[in-house]
Amino acid sequence: MPFNSLDFTIEKGITKWMNLKFGVKNLLDDNIVYQQTQNYKEGGAAKTKTQITNKFKPGRQFKVGVTMNF
Repeated sequence: MPFNSLDFTIEKGITKWMNLKFGVKNLLDDNIVYQQTQNYKEGGAAKTKTQITNKFKPGRQFKVGVTMNF
């Protein structure tokens, strides 16, 4: 199933030769859901059954970096 994800990155020059970079991956931290759907007939009527097989939160990732340009 699709899930919501939002990434954020900012980069700022500290000096003429140095940049600082900060990033967050999966800022919303939405659930990831795997599910199965089964279509079947019961008593002549079409029915649908949905079953969640796996559900978890992947968590957020934080990154900090320094870049030097000579």
